Amino acid sequence: SVGRGLETPTLNEAAYSASGDAGLNTALNAARSKSAELGLRGRNAAGLWNATVFDIRTRDEIVSAGTTDGRALFTNAGSTRRQGLELSSEYELGEFSLTAAYTLLRATCDSGANAGRRMPGLPPQQLFAQLGWKPRWAAALGAVFTLDVRHVGKVYVNDGNTDAAAAHTLVGLGARFEQPLGAWTLREFVRIDNLGDRKHAGSVIVNDGNGRFFEPGAGRSLFAGVSLSRRF
Repeated sequence: SVGRGLETPTLNEAAYSASGDAGLNTALNAARSKSAELGLRGRNAAGLWNATVFDIRTRDEIVSAGTTDGRALFTNAGSTRRQGLELSSEYELGEFSLTAAYTLLRATCDSGANAGRRMPGLPPQQLFAQLGWKPRWAAALGAVFTLDVRHVGKVYVNDGNTDAAAAHTLVGLGARFEQPLGAWTLREFVRIDNLGDRKHAGSVIVNDGNGRFFEPGAGRSLFAGVSLSRRF
């Protein structure tokens, strides 16, 4: 597929003038992009897979011009390019199921003072993989036990690429149950995120004026819940 896109500034992006003066950022232009994508997919009795390569070139991309004391300013970049690969699959092997997704991304500025540098806020790679287990001995409970792994690559936090949030990998465990009761369905779940209590950046503030780029992610966390629903 080949396409063209137009992204107009949001009210939040145009809320503050880039110069710091009062009033809206009326100089902020819409971003225009051209994209191309080529993909393959397959399916068999056990599951399915997808593979896609893409190239996106954007003119006047709306990017962060800095954040100071909670005030986020935006401007237009000259031109940017995103090239990458996306892979995904879902398979079932007896009592076990495997779901995986991987993204490889190279996002760069193509013009201006930051030409050739990585775009901040975008990880070069992300991976999610989950192994599920539906044991026959717990079929009456509708039980599914899961083990998942999430990996996020290094994320640059400013246009100059002088600082970055380190790559991190988090592991989670979960269990969910489901029991049909006539027109009613009872569901329960319990989950532990960040099993290893890994310290990591949960998100970043791009081009923060005070150098406070990093927002800490949650440590080891436990979640549990119960729901009851009825079909009419």
